[in-house]
Amino acid sequence: MLSYRHGFHAGNQADVFKHSVLFSFLKLYTQKQKPFTAFDLNAGSASYNLLSEWSLKTGEAEEGIIRLLNLYKKEKLPLPIPEDFKSYLDFCLKNYDENSSYAGSPEIIRSFLQKDSNLILCDLHSAEAEKLKELYKHAENVHVHKRDCYEAIRALTPPLPIRGFALFDPSYEVDSDYTAIAEAVEKVCKKWPVGIFIIWYPILNHKTEVCANLKSRIGKAANGKMLNFEVKHFSSKVDTESEYGLQGSGLLITNPPWGLEERVKGICEYVERAGAV
Repeated sequence: MLSYRHGFHAGNQADVFKHSVLFSFLKLYTQKQKPFTAFDLNAGSASYNLLSEWSLKTGEAEEGIIRLLNLYKKEKLPLPIPEDFKSYLDFCLKNYDENSSYAGSPEIIRSFLQKDSNLILCDLHSAEAEKLKELYKHAENVHVHKRDCYEAIRALTPPLPIRGFALFDPSYEVDSDYTAIAEAVEKVCKKWPVGIFIIWYPILNHKTEVCANLKSRIGKAANGKMLNFEVKHFSSKVDTESEYGLQGSGLLITNPPWGLEERVKGICEYVERAGAV
């Protein structure tokens, strides 16, 4: 949806969950020194100022990554911290201490790119696409498309290198996102069976049915080779009885690499423990 700008929400609890899991996935995935193609299909602008007017207006980063980094620096986070989650915190702390910024998924993926690997970024919003083009104008292996993400993944697969993954995390402000993701994955899985799909979704009381349908369709498209993780968010701003407040986040990961399930379960448990501190 073109009215959505992630700058209002960057570094919130949903980002902490999805990006720490992405970090864990990439640490495991890049243990094999083989080139890959990564699609970030809802890329946003890649880097966000957490002291900007947008960020301060919602206060979501304050309840998300900023809170965790403050606890981390004061050594007040619960112990032990999972290794992959600690790596994610260190990555975030470096950016935050340098210029009060939060690095989104494009920057996380780029930090793991290997020789002959490619990162394809898509965003349909003109301002976001222009920021991406400016940021990566000198990066030969990063390619920016101002393009509908569902059309792009169908048109650009199977990629070269054929080994790779695609990240979907749209705003879900329109119900069509749920069905559009399912339809895209169903079609692409047939011609790119080795591809991995990482799909973030919000947990909303009034979207239980459409979310269940999304999970079912993705699971069938992946022939059952799918992991599903969910975490609860803790916020003073969300009414837990509300039909519309964000209750938590979920991730679907198809064709998961061996060993990922245990690592991500540890992150999920820790995210909820740290959130309740």
